[in-house]
Amino acid sequence: MYLYGNLKYKYGIMGINFIAIFIAVMYTNSGIKKALKAFFEEEKKTIPKLPSKSIAFILATIVSIITTQGLTKQASLFINSALFGINDPIFNTDIGFYIFQKPFIEMLIMYFIAIVIGLTIYSAIYYIVVFNVYFDGISVETFKQSKILKQLTNNILLIAIGFAGIVLINTQGIVSDKFLSLSDDKKTSIYGAGITDVGIKLWGYRILAIVIIASVYVAIKAFKEKQTKKMITAILVVPSYLVILFIVMLGFKAIFINTNQLDKEKKYLGYNIENTKTAYNIKVDEIDINNEQSSLQDIEDNSKVIDNIAIISQDITLRTIGVTQTSTGYYSFRNTNINKYKIDGNEQLVYVSPREIVSNGDRTYNNKTYEYTHGFGAVITSASSTDTSGNVSYIQKDFNVANQPIKINQPRIYFGLETNNTIVTNSKNKAEFDYPTTTSQNAEYTYEGKARIKIKFYR
Repeated sequence: MYLYGNLKYKYGIMGINFIAIFIAVMYTNSGIKKALKAFFEEEKKTIPKLPSKSIAFILATIVSIITTQGLTKQASLFINSALFGINDPIFNTDIGFYIFQKPFIEMLIMYFIAIVIGLTIYSAIYYIVVFNVYFDGISVETFKQSKILKQLTNNILLIAIGFAGIVLINTQGIVSDKFLSLSDDKKTSIYGAGITDVGIKLWGYRILAIVIIASVYVAIKAFKEKQTKKMITAILVVPSYLVILFIVMLGFKAIFINTNQLDKEKKYLGYNIENTKTAYNIKVDEIDINNEQSSLQDIEDNSKVIDNIAIISQDITLRTIGVTQTSTGYYSFRNTNINKYKIDGNEQLVYVSPREIVSNGDRTYNNKTYEYTHGFGAVITSASSTDTSGNVSYIQKDFNVANQPIKINQPRIYFGLETNNTIVTNSKNKAEFDYPTTTSQNAEYTYEGKARIKIKFYR
C-alpha cells in the first residue's frame, strides 16, 4: 500500500510536470514563429514548417524525468501536510506551514524561475539555428522591431517576479534564524525572530520584493526608449537598496540594541523559551518568591541546602585547574562534572575533573604508544565554597590515593576523551609512565585490565 501511494504520487506529478512543460514549450514555439514571420516576409520567403510538437514532447519528457524525483518529495509533504496546533509568535501561522507548505512553495517558485531561464536559452538557440539555416544575414532594424526583444524582456520581468516571490516567502524564515549569541564559552546561539528582524528586516525585505519588480520594469522601459542612463540607474537601485538596508540594520543594532541587548530582546527571548519548553514538553511550576528577608532560624533550618548551592561554575573550575594543575605538561583537564559525595560524614557538592594524559602534540611515536598511555585519577574541588583567598578550594588533588577523602578504586584512565591514539601495553622493556613522584622521578605501571587486543608473534 505504501509503495502504491509513492508510485501514485511520483507518476501523477510526472504527468502534471510533463503537461506543464509541454504547454510552456508549445507556447514558446508559437511566440518564436510569430517573431520569425517578420524576417521571412522581409526576405519574401514562405515560412517553412518548423519543428514544434516533437521538440516540445522531447523536452517535456526529459525535463519531467529529471525533475520529478525532487518535486515528488516536496509535493508529498505538501499533500500530506498536517497542523501542529501551535502558531509561531510573529506571523501567527501554524508550525506545520514551515515544515510542509513553505518548502513546497519555495520549490515551485525556484522551478518557475528555472523554467523561464531554460525557455529563454531555448528560444535563443532556436533563433540562432533558424537564422543560420534559412538566412544569409538579418537586418538590424528588423531585429529591433521584431517581437524577439519583447519576448526577452517579458522573460526577464517574469524572472524578477519570481525572485521577488522568493524574497517574500523567505521573510517568513526569520522565525528560525539566529538572532542572539550568548557570551559564554560554548557561544550558545538563540534562534527565532529578534527585534531587528521584526522591526526592520521583515519590512525591509517586503519592500525589497517591490523594488526588484519596479526597478526591472523601469529598466526594461528605459531600454526600449533607448535611455541608457535611466536604465543603468534602475539596475543599480536594487544593490543600492540592499547596502542601505544592511547599514540601517547595523546602525539599529549598534545604537539601539547592543547597549542593552538582553533587555531589548526580552520579549523575543520569552518566545524562544516558551517554544523550547513546548517542544521538549517541559512543564515546570513557576512560583513567585516574596522579597521578605530570611531569618537566622531559616538559614539554620536550611543549612544543608545552602551549603550545597553551587557558587562556582564549571568554566571557572576548568580554567583554574588548567592553570594550576598542568604545569608538569603531563596532563590536561577537558571536562568536569558536578556531583554529591559524602566527605567527613557530610554530603558536599563537588566538581570531579578527570586528569587525562597528554598523548599528542610534540610527543614522539614511542612516547605516545608505549609510555604515556593513561591518565591518573581526578582533581576534586568544592562547588559550594572557596578557600580563604576566594579561589577554588581543592578537596583532592594528590596522586597518593591511599588517604584521600573520596576513594577511587582504579584511578588509571585508559579510555578518556584525550586518549584517542593506539597504545601498546605489557611490551618487553617498555614501562608505562604512571604519575610523577618528584620533579625528577616518576612511578611506573603495567596495564592489568582485560580490555585489549592481544597480539602474539609466532615463529
